[in-house]
Amino acid sequence: MRKAGVAGSRRPPDKKKGGDVEKIYFGLDVGGRFHRLCFLDEDKNPLGRELTISDDLEGFEALGEEMEKLRERYPEAAFHGGAEATGIYWRNIFSFFRRCLPWVKLSLLNPLQTRRFRELELNRVKTDSTDARSIARFVATFEPPAAPDLPAEYLDLCELCRFRKLKVAEHARYLNHLHRYLKQAFPELCGKVKRGAGLRYLALLMHFPTAYEVRRAEVSEIASLTFGKKDSRLGEKFAREAKELAVRSCASQEGPGIGFALRSIAANLLRIREELSALEEKIAELYQAFPATPLFTIPGISPLQAAVMEAEIKSVGRFPSAKHLVGYVGAYPELRESGDSRLGKPRMTRKGNRYLNQAVYLSVLAAISPRSPDNTIKHFYWSKVAEGKERMVALGSAMRKLTHIIYGVLMSGKPYDPAYEYPEEGFEVRFVDREKGCFIEEKDLSFCEKVMPIRYKRATAPRPHKAAARGRVALNQE
Repeated sequence: MRKAGVAGSRRPPDKKKGGDVEKIYFGLDVGGRFHRLCFLDEDKNPLGRELTISDDLEGFEALGEEMEKLRERYPEAAFHGGAEATGIYWRNIFSFFRRCLPWVKLSLLNPLQTRRFRELELNRVKTDSTDARSIARFVATFEPPAAPDLPAEYLDLCELCRFRKLKVAEHARYLNHLHRYLKQAFPELCGKVKRGAGLRYLALLMHFPTAYEVRRAEVSEIASLTFGKKDSRLGEKFAREAKELAVRSCASQEGPGIGFALRSIAANLLRIREELSALEEKIAELYQAFPATPLFTIPGISPLQAAVMEAEIKSVGRFPSAKHLVGYVGAYPELRESGDSRLGKPRMTRKGNRYLNQAVYLSVLAAISPRSPDNTIKHFYWSKVAEGKERMVALGSAMRKLTHIIYGVLMSGKPYDPAYEYPEEGFEVRFVDREKGCFIEEKDLSFCEKVMPIRYKRATAPRPHKAAARGRVALNQE
């Protein structure tokens, strides 16, 4: 009688005796409700029977019994399995293997690699069974390294950071809807509801969502409304300004329907802002429990972005070099050429971890901001712009530079040291016009309003006459 939680297929004949099998490979095709397993020996011949187990404890226990039977039949064999990193479906069964079957080596595979491997074998059929067999053959062919056993704290922080990103996207969607309806019901308030300064207007829209209702309301009614965590009053000055805007409003719709929609959107925006505030506090609390990390000492990286980076990278030891981390971030251009065909300019790849990519991108924007103090990333970005690179190309180069710094800081465990990049008396200074994006000479500084001094290592500094030539050409063109 078939055990609950397992649907088995026919058992193929074993071609080897127990003592002759040295390695047993298996592929695990994970799914939302069921998982499929296929076992192979070192010669990539079927071994044992294929299994379909349910994604619950009953199915996992039945899988454990089957694995123990294979271990008894082949006592000298080493077990090595692999599964694709398909969403979150692999995590439960990997956790079961680590708890109950620690003698099994498990590898987490890149779905792109396994898909290319299936295409290489010219498979015409795609089913759970063929996918499991293909994964097993991939593991037997390349023997990928075991998946690192990461602490649960990293996974917990990672999920919380990703959930915060969902809330930020939800907040942006509601802001777009608010702009659409305000353009019809109260266009004078468009653009005033911002992330940090729109609580007063949201409190107003919660009670008087259209210009018509604001006109009908008394000043004292509007002034008595409260907003924020401290329940601050809107005040008489704000109420009179709102009344004046409503009187001069050019709204085209003032009915109760659009007013109900605006009330609902304002309530949801307030709710999401409270949730975001609570999420950021919880992320900071979890991140403080981690071992001391120096990531936020790097210019441009805030504590929140440092938490996102640490949660997504998890263990920097997974990456043999900074180049591998750059690939994981997706901070490199892809070049596509074939013979005489040139498929446009190289563009930034869309591969990599999108959460980590966004964190690095936002950190670079913060580092090169005119309000930020001088730092390595800002000097690197403007040097690329002055060399003739497009600004987005220079931004991509700055992302790669920042990724290298992140890798070095995490590997060393030491805080970021600005003097390491530009030691005292070990650099030269060139001047860049930020508006025109070109080098200029010191004698021409008075003709430029926005000047950025760029530091170069002496070995890599551009030649003065070439830098001056670029500046003269740009000034003549103007």
